[in-house]
Amino acid sequence: KVVTHDVVAHQGEAGIARQMALDPQWLTRQLQAMDLQPGDVVMLDLPAGQSAYFDQALQAADQVVAVVTPDAGSFLALEHMRQALHGRNNCRYIVNKYNAARTFSQDMLEVLKRWMGSRLAGVIALDHAISEGLAYGFNPLIKAGHSPAYDQLRTISEQLHAEVVKSALAGGRAS
Repeated sequence: KVVTHDVVAHQGEAGIARQMALDPQWLTRQLQAMDLQPGDVVMLDLPAGQSAYFDQALQAADQVVAVVTPDAGSFLALEHMRQALHGRNNCRYIVNKYNAARTFSQDMLEVLKRWMGSRLAGVIALDHAISEGLAYGFNPLIKAGHSPAYDQLRTISEQLHAEVVKSALAGGRAS
């Protein structure tokens, strides 16, 4: 099941944000109403930055995956991220759009690796096939061979899936 941003936009993003600000349990109740089963996976793609969405998603999450890019913006956001996610044992990171041909990208990856340590789930190379595929209406991630990022994404998703299964077996909520 995919609930697109259109649903949120139709209901009024500002209205939902106000509702979430007034009701700290709003998202948790919405997830409970979905009657999720053990092993079900719910993924929330949130906008960057501190918001009612972010706070409620962190409260409801069994697993948190933060996606960062090896650029100056991510470097500047590291301290904020550290504060927001401090002490959470359920947080993993993915470095996306890594460009091995750029020295700054290489340096940032090293900084991010040191900062993330064992919480680094993986690195996905900058792959123009993804944006070009979207522009032409083709999903390069459907099968191997269409995108260098395919194998990287598959490896990371299998690793994260194993963690969700482990959490469900240990009695965690449906994730």
